[in-house]
Amino acid sequence: MIVTYRSSQGVPYLTYHSTNTFRRSVASIVASYPNSAYYAYRT
Repeated sequence: MIVTYRSSQGVPYLTYHSTNTFRRSVASIVASYPNSAYYAYRT
């Protein structure tokens, strides 16, 4: 997943290839997968 957009309210949106998802909010992803672990990684 990679952050591809940030709304004017500061909400980050992610895009990822595995299920062809484009601009899905982090909150939406966390709500869909509440028992998953999420890590930030910056290169």
